Amino acid sequence: MTQLVHRDEFPKQGAVEIMVPRERFYFKEWRKYRRLTQEQLAERISSASSDEISISAGYLSQIETRKLWPSAARLQAIADALDCSIKDLLGHNPFESSPILSVWRAIPEERRNHALTVLRTFADPEPSSPKNKIQN
Repeated sequence: MTQLVHRDEFPKQGAVEIMVPRERFYFKEWRKYRRLTQEQLAERISSASSDEISISAGYLSQIETRKLWPSAARLQAIADALDCSIKDLLGHNPFESSPILSVWRAIPEERRNHALTVLRTFADPEPSSPKNKIQN
């Protein structure tokens, strides 16, 4: 489902309407996953932002209901305050369990390259081919 939202990135030029897929946004889910109210999240963003970005609870409400779309800087500030990435905000519902993601998050950073190498062997269409063997 697609709906119109307003982008506040260019306030001097007026609101810009863009089409966005509704099912791809998880702002509210991430806020609830972190057990924050809109007021608490707004305060967290305002106090943590080095760029002096201020976001009100009302503004967050409009984002969550898809009436407004945040600027890139505000989107990053929201992601930072929720301790997730922009990619997570836009494409991952934190309440939906993913066995791959849960295992990945449990792997220490220093071992993730090795884990990727192992996973790639499972995706290899011709694992016995000499050119596709793992190089260490």
